[in-house]
Amino acid sequence: MKTLKTILKGSHVKSNIALLVALVIGLVVVALLVVVAIWIPKLMPKDSSLTPADYINRPIKIVVPITYELSVDMGLSVTKYSDMSITCYTNRVVETDSTPHHAASGRIVYEGSCAVSRDIFRKWDEKTKKYVGDAFPGDIVYVVTLDKYYIVEDTMNKRHNRHVDIFTYRRNLQKAREFGCKKSDVYILRLKK
Repeated sequence: MKTLKTILKGSHVKSNIALLVALVIGLVVVALLVVVAIWIPKLMPKDSSLTPADYINRPIKIVVPITYELSVDMGLSVTKYSDMSITCYTNRVVETDSTPHHAASGRIVYEGSCAVSRDIFRKWDEKTKKYVGDAFPGDIVYVVTLDKYYIVEDTMNKRHNRHVDIFTYRRNLQKAREFGCKKSDVYILRLKK
């Protein structure tokens, strides 16, 4: 009977060991794939309408609390607009443009942001060589009847005047419809440059 030592001395044994190592690695990989195939469906939600791709592509909620401490002595300008129309919009193509998840400011839309009509939106006037309008991306809009603050990120279609449109996600479509159109005084807050 040959001992292990004498078997390992042969030249053909080295190729057998390499083959054995490759076989063991292959078996480990197959075992891992089987475990993944068995356990991934168990980790998925019980909602049968979701596929693994849907699970991966679900929105991730990121909450970034923002606190502004503003005062007039900081060079804060406050502009009042009376009797403005206040509505809600969602990130649906029928309510926006072909990029419903992006605002005119270039940022991704978020709850707490709003769009303002173009008559209020600050823009450069070539005739007067001055800025006209008061709201600019990043400015804060205070809606009196709601007692809430919103950040200007977007503009509305040019057919609207004296209007603030508050953003909400499309999952809140029913709430946005129930909100309807309200009238309110609005204050635009901006830090002077």
